[in-house]
Amino acid sequence: MPKPQKHKAHLVVVLRKGQPRCVCAAVKRTPEEALAATKAAYAEAKVYLVGGLARNMVRKLRLSHDEVRPF
Repeated sequence: MPKPQKHKAHLVVVLRKGQPRCVCAAVKRTPEEALAATKAAYAEAKVYLVGGLARNMVRKLRLSHDEVRPF
């Protein structure tokens, strides 16, 4: 039986018209889930996946599962 995927922190950039760029960390199982969660938080914006965060940075920032946090 396969193991369930672990949560990972994905970095997503949010582009909104007339506003500066915003980088968010989304803790989800897949990049697609991270993009969907960020798009739900920022409805009128374009979102792009730009990378990930190391596990120790996730701990230092105290990010939890299924969380989207802007930086």
